[in-house]
Amino acid sequence: MRRVPFRFFTLLVFLIATFFFFYFRLNQYFDFSSLKSYQDQIKSFYIHSPYLTVFVYFVLYVVVTGLSIPGAVVLTLAGGFLFGLLKGTLLVSFASSTGALVAFFLSRFFIRDFLFKVMIGEKTAFDEGRRSRVPRIADFIKKCFGKPIETISEKMKTEGIYYLFTLRLVPLFPFFVVNLIMGLTPIKARTFFWVSQLGMLPATILYVNAGTQLSKLETVKDIISFPFLVSFILLGLFPLVIKYLFSKK
Repeated sequence: MRRVPFRFFTLLVFLIATFFFFYFRLNQYFDFSSLKSYQDQIKSFYIHSPYLTVFVYFVLYVVVTGLSIPGAVVLTLAGGFLFGLLKGTLLVSFASSTGALVAFFLSRFFIRDFLFKVMIGEKTAFDEGRRSRVPRIADFIKKCFGKPIETISEKMKTEGIYYLFTLRLVPLFPFFVVNLIMGLTPIKARTFFWVSQLGMLPATILYVNAGTQLSKLETVKDIISFPFLVSFILLGLFPLVIKYLFSKK
């Protein structure tokens, strides 16, 4: 299959899946209140079909994070509720990293190759005739996201994996935004995967552990406090400080 038709087919599948997800209002099942309401049924299903539950959970987590659909936090809490701290952390860690890698490839596959290179004036797979069909989209992306993308790209060139590690550690940065923007940078996929997995691990443990106490939680806000956010920000700055100190030697 040729490159462009394959990309078109993949994009079409993605758009159709997203359309049906919101058309049938499946997003209503990925909020905290739904998890609380159906926790007994979910637990019962796991008791009767443990292996199937693990498989469905892993695939669902990868799909949700890979397509940047809201719901990763609720799924992480569900992982702690269903599987406990150790098994839940293991499943969530690999599922979230795999889903992040899917989003990373989608970003690199479509946005960078089709639009990002157009908006920064590089040569693309489009010839001049085809390129004339997308200038408005390219101009829109450049106006809205051009500066942040250029900034992060420059940071990745100077700070490398330390910068990605910081982005993953600090929960102020949305999970899906980091996935998509990193797909526009030159970072290797395997490096993105293992750095993301390590960087997301502290927050993963926190949310999975909270999920083990699901019955005591009233809202997701009960998990995160201001001191917690400050400590994570300081933790996120730690790798950059270490790199700076070593660079001075």
